[in-house]
Amino acid sequence: ASATSKAYFNRVIFITIGGHLVGIAMQRWNLHKRVALMTVHALGSRPPQILAGIMVATWFLSMWMSNTASTLTMFPIATAFLRLMDSYAAPQAAGQGRRNPF
Repeated sequence: ASATSKAYFNRVIFITIGGHLVGIAMQRWNLHKRVALMTVHALGSRPPQILAGIMVATWFLSMWMSNTASTLTMFPIATAFLRLMDSYAAPQAAGQGRRNPF
């Protein structure tokens, strides 16, 4: 049992589980939407500015987390960015102008 449990209680596995739990907590409290909106508000909505915002948010998170956990945490934030940009692009393509995505 001790030999088997050593394989499952690996440090990398706990880092991955921790990153998933932080990502789930961010989605539960809509922190990913707030981070995405604050970044777009601060840096702009052009693709290079959005990429810079994602990079800055990842850099900021990786100061306190491992790189693996910060990457896993950025999945909900990047998804919120994509939904935000998709919600802005759809009405513009239909000629209706912008609408509030949240």
